[in-house]
Amino acid sequence: MTIDETERDLLALPAFLKNPFMAPVANTINGGADEILKYYRIIRFNGRFMIEVNEPYPHFVTLDKEHFERIAYPLLHGSSRRYINEVYACLRATAEDLSHNAHFVLFGNLSDKTIRPVIWDMDALKARTDILPKDCVWRSPYALVSVPIVGKHKRVEFIMELAGGEEELYDDILQSLAPLLMNIKPDGTIWWIGNELGRGMLIDVLHNIFPHQLTAITPRRLTGGRLNYLLNNVIGNVVAEECDLRFDDLGTCKLIAEHKDYFRHKFHSQAGLTINGNIHHIFSGSNLASIDVRRWGQSSKVHAILFTQLPGHQLQGLDDTIYGQLIAEMCYYATQLEQQNHLYEWSPVHHDYN
Repeated sequence: MTIDETERDLLALPAFLKNPFMAPVANTINGGADEILKYYRIIRFNGRFMIEVNEPYPHFVTLDKEHFERIAYPLLHGSSRRYINEVYACLRATAEDLSHNAHFVLFGNLSDKTIRPVIWDMDALKARTDILPKDCVWRSPYALVSVPIVGKHKRVEFIMELAGGEEELYDDILQSLAPLLMNIKPDGTIWWIGNELGRGMLIDVLHNIFPHQLTAITPRRLTGGRLNYLLNNVIGNVVAEECDLRFDDLGTCKLIAEHKDYFRHKFHSQAGLTINGNIHHIFSGSNLASIDVRRWGQSSKVHAILFTQLPGHQLQGLDDTIYGQLIAEMCYYATQLEQQNHLYEWSPVHHDYN
């Protein structure tokens, strides 16, 4: 194909001159940053650089360099890579910082105008109405069916099935879930033992309630150190994989049970990283022999709960109402733990190793 002089001249023009309806962007770093922020909400949160996306529900995800380039090049019409990099660095340094809202969890899909979202305060352990929902970074697509009231709650049928109809075991299961919504957590790690289908289904439910906000690192991988950095980006560590607690790093066991921050060296680097220790850990095992009482029991608190029943429901059969009821129960039991001075009170059927 032969290009005549007129076409060649047009190809050399900036994009906004080729299209008369496209306004030029100021050729400054701040101008480029402002142009991006016209179309996207970009924030900083606990050391992370994040962008709000709308699918499958409005929530924040990490904004890496590749993702940023995909949204920046169409908006910063034909800018050089160097300029794009400078705008990226500018936004990383100056974007709105929402780290101070790390103790809020938003329940409810903001794009669904038929529901009323609820903001749960993990410090005060109550619902808040004075916080803008859009300023919450931790978000769940499921709405509470009701705000928990002290002394009054409605048991969730699905969890009662897993407890075999035993109210005391039901209380144990909900106590083991509640610290996910608490900043001040009882000491110890939770160990779910027994029926794999039942506990596995409940773990899937939790990951559905808190998408992108839970990780799944086994005890052995935690002590290996390579994946510990993931704990800085989540509210909990809930592991479906069959685990065992027979490993040597008792120091890490003690720290995660006491919810204390700890230090790890970065792999392939001389630098180090402080790991957020205030994370609730739920591990899985097929039987009580998975727990080495002599090693773990002497160094940290291990709380084991036995699952004996098959669930009557299927995961696909759990509707939004059941999810909302479970969230409300977790909030209720969080307030109960606070009244117990942040100490677990287990039933006689509970197996506790200390």
